[in-house]
Amino acid sequence: MTGVATDRLAASVEREVVRPGDPEYGAVSAVFNGMIDRRPAAIARCAGAGDVVTAVNYAREHALPLAVYAGSHGVTGHAVCDDGLVIDLGR
Repeated sequence: MTGVATDRLAASVEREVVRPGDPEYGAVSAVFNGMIDRRPAAIARCAGAGDVVTAVNYAREHALPLAVYAGSHGVTGHAVCDDGLVIDLGR
């Protein structure tokens, strides 16, 4: 996923999109189970249902793996994916 493509996603969501290279990326991409170390291409920190719809449509249009982080302590690592889009509902 290119920077230009994620710029379009970032302009379309109310909150923010965190990408590799952003100062908060390491903290935002980490999950409770420290044994899980996956690196998403982008993390959409959604403010509401409209942002979720935008993010899901974006992932579909770009054929990206999609994961949903809901802020709980899932140990399996399904809340984050490599090279895909994470929808962050943690807040």
